[in-house]
Amino acid sequence: MSSMAASEERQRETRIVLSEKTLVPLGVVVSVLCTLFPAYLWLQSEFASTRKHVDTKIEAIDTRLRGVEQRLDRIELQASERWTETDMRLWVLEFARRNPRLSVPDARSRPLEK
Repeated sequence: MSSMAASEERQRETRIVLSEKTLVPLGVVVSVLCTLFPAYLWLQSEFASTRKHVDTKIEAIDTRLRGVEQRLDRIELQASERWTETDMRLWVLEFARRNPRLSVPDARSRPLEK
């Protein structure tokens, strides 16, 4: 029977009873929570605005990179479609070979200009 009495005594000791002794720790907990919750909300809004700012910067960089890629594509296309002096000389030689009755100036006589 003594073990049962000891068990009941421990249960009474572990129960949370609001009294004058518990009001101070409870007040500390409430004041800490009242301080931390607004701080949490402020940090959350700061992180959200920072994330939005970063997202905006990433979108701007992405837009600029797309513009650079488009310009590079145009430059590559122009470079591949360029009609160079060498191409012109080859065309003149081929034209003269296919039309032997026509008088075509000699394209090999002039050096290439750079």
